[in-house]
Amino acid sequence: GEKLFSLTEAAMREQAYGNARTVLCESLVRACTVRYVAASGDARAVAAAVAEEHARSFLWVGELAKVLERYEAARDRYPTLEEFAPDLVGFFRDAAADTEAALARRPKVVTMTPANGATDVDPATQAIVITFDRPMRDRSWAVVGGGEHFPKLGSLSYDAERKVLTIPVELKPDWEYEFWLNRGRYDAFRSAEGEALAPVRVRFRTRGQ
Repeated sequence: GEKLFSLTEAAMREQAYGNARTVLCESLVRACTVRYVAASGDARAVAAAVAEEHARSFLWVGELAKVLERYEAARDRYPTLEEFAPDLVGFFRDAAADTEAALARRPKVVTMTPANGATDVDPATQAIVITFDRPMRDRSWAVVGGGEHFPKLGSLSYDAERKVLTIPVELKPDWEYEFWLNRGRYDAFRSAEGEALAPVRVRFRTRGQ
């Protein structure tokens, strides 16, 4: 549990899951929800439910639901969940290693201009430029946000190698801006291999004129 929490801490804290025990318990709750959906017999609904959990960084819930399916099928052997607990322990141990490997396959932001967190951005800046560590899927992006602190955006585009993303913007002086690259079910920023970018919160402030 501690390993899983450390690997996904930022995303978990964003959802108010502040420690490993909570993440373990919430994982079981979410896996039970997937099993409930599975009872409908709708495979597409199950896939959508698992995809939603992935978007929330519960990358292991789909497999955990399959473990609970084994429990359901062997209640004569496991009259209580407590007696099935050793199987759950084994699952979570393996899930920590599998999750670490899965996260290593995800694309990452290498640089961002203006820098994320900057407090003196020139309001005349015309574009936010983001460099990824690998080629990304073209015309697939999710700049998430809204309201008065969301910048006015132009048409996004990648360079020829699809590693450098240019986001045209219109900014005003002495103003705070905020948006996300991927968030929740909006996870269209993906590598060419289809791996989703972990949610990145972008915040900066322009200087006064």
